[in-house]
Amino acid sequence: MKRLDIKLFIIIFFILIIPNWAVSLNGQVTLTLLEIGPSSQDENKCYQVNLFNHSSKDLTLAGQNYRLYYDASKAFLIENSISSLLPKDYTNLHLVQHFFDVDASGFGALPYDGHLGFINLATDLLNHTDKGLVLPSNETTSISIAEMCFNVVDDVNPTFTWAQDNLTHTYATAFVELTSTDGKQETKINIDNYNVTHAGVTSTQEANVWSAKMFPNPFLNQLEITFNNALNDDAVLKMYDIFGQLIITQPLSKGTQAIKLETATVSNGAYIIEIEQKDGSKSILKAVKTNN
Repeated sequence: MKRLDIKLFIIIFFILIIPNWAVSLNGQVTLTLLEIGPSSQDENKCYQVNLFNHSSKDLTLAGQNYRLYYDASKAFLIENSISSLLPKDYTNLHLVQHFFDVDASGFGALPYDGHLGFINLATDLLNHTDKGLVLPSNETTSISIAEMCFNVVDDVNPTFTWAQDNLTHTYATAFVELTSTDGKQETKINIDNYNVTHAGVTSTQEANVWSAKMFPNPFLNQLEITFNNALNDDAVLKMYDIFGQLIITQPLSKGTQAIKLETATVSNGAYIIEIEQKDGSKSILKAVKTNN
C-alpha cells in the first residue's frame, strides 16, 4: 500500500466517527490482542481479538469497531489472513480500512508515528431483534472475535496501540467502540482495559490515562494545553527543540487543568513538550510553531 499524505489519512479517518450514544452501561469489558503463535505455513505472528466481561450483567454485542495502530517499520498486516470468529447468525467482522507506513510525524506521540500502520475492523448487528453475541457476566474465559496475522521483521514482537480517547486523540477522533443491544436500542459499553499480550506477557493501556491536548497546532504566539483531568500533584512543563535543547520551563500547580503557554519568542520549528508530575507520570506532546 502506498504511503498516504497524513492530511488525507485524517480526513478519511474522520469519516469513521460514529455518533455517541447517550446511555452507557455499567458493565466493564477488557479488550485484548492476544498472540496465538505463528501461522502453519510460515513464521508470521498471528493474533486474536478477545473480549472478557467481568461485570455482573450479561452483554449482548451489537456494533463493534476495533481500531489499532502498529509500528509499520517492524510489521505488516496480511489482509487476507483476517478471519471473523463471530457466530454464523451474527454479521461478520470485516476490514474497513488499513493504512500502512503513514508519516504522522507531529500529529501524535507514539514512538513510531513516522511509520504508522492503522487497522479498522468493524461490524454492526443489522437487525436489533436478532440474537447477538452474548458476553456472559463474570466469566473466567474470554470470547474470541477475530484473528489476523502480521509479517514481521527479524521475528520481533510488533508494537501495537489500541485507539482510544486521551491516548491517541492527536491522530484522529475515532476510537475503539463497542455497543450492546436489548433488542430495541444500542447502548455504549465501557472498556476499562486495553491489552496486548506477547508470549504470555501482557502490557495494558489504561482506559482513563492522564493526558493532555493542545490547541492550536501548529501554533503562533500562544499554545493552550488542557488535561483530561486536573493535575493531582505539582508538575513541571518543559519544551525542547528537535535537538534536545530546553526552550521553556514552567512550573504547574496541583489542580491545574488548563494553561496558556506564551510562545511569541519561540522560533519556528517542531518541539517536544514534556509535562511531568512529582509522582513521575508524564504526558509528551509534539507541536509545531509557524508564522502562517
